[in-house]
Amino acid sequence: MRFFATGLVSALVAMASAYTTPDYSVGPSGNAILTPGLQEQVPAGKPYEITWNPTTEGSVSLVLLRGPSENVQPLYAIAENIGNSGHFTWTPSTELEPDVTHYGLLLVVETGADKGAYQWSTQFGIQAADSEASSSSASTETAQPTEAPSSTITETTVVTTTTCPEGASTSVPVIPTGTSSTFVQSPSAPVWTPTFTPAPPQFTGAAGRNAVSFGAVAAGVAAVLAF
Repeated sequence: MRFFATGLVSALVAMASAYTTPDYSVGPSGNAILTPGLQEQVPAGKPYEITWNPTTEGSVSLVLLRGPSENVQPLYAIAENIGNSGHFTWTPSTELEPDVTHYGLLLVVETGADKGAYQWSTQFGIQAADSEASSSSASTETAQPTEAPSSTITETTVVTTTTCPEGASTSVPVIPTGTSSTFVQSPSAPVWTPTFTPAPPQFTGAAGRNAVSFGAVAAGVAAVLAF
């Protein structure tokens, strides 16, 4: 029985380490991982595309890591011996512990001249599927518009009454309304009556002399009759 348990553990370890062990004697190089980005939240239970810049030939493996950057540990292989195409669609398990960070990826070159070369991703988070739905529902509820309270305006009229003693005279000023008109009398123009002074007639020729003589005779007769 103990032998069976030991064999089972050994088989599981072999399955867990089926990918090529990275050559940690040298630093990471090539195949820069583009997504997930730093502190990106990857939703659990939904397809997500891992992308990287392929710089080596041969196949590669992708391994999920967990823990702080100074003590990261491999969880399991996401994909093994896949073509170095620069992308892979991954659906994170809903059994993964939600965290805003402390997850990472390890890319290992499996074949070719660069076998054993590796590259790290930046740390990212795993978002639980139910928490994403809850946040979406909460945002929908809070998006409902709130009706603003209507304002009320109260108008107050104050009436003041003044009582005058009996017999007292009260002068009420008259306030003119409208536009006042002013009558301006234009001065009458002076009446001008022209006078005419007849000019002495002018006589020419014989006819003129006869008229003068007749006038002189008439004047003499008038003088005699006067006496």
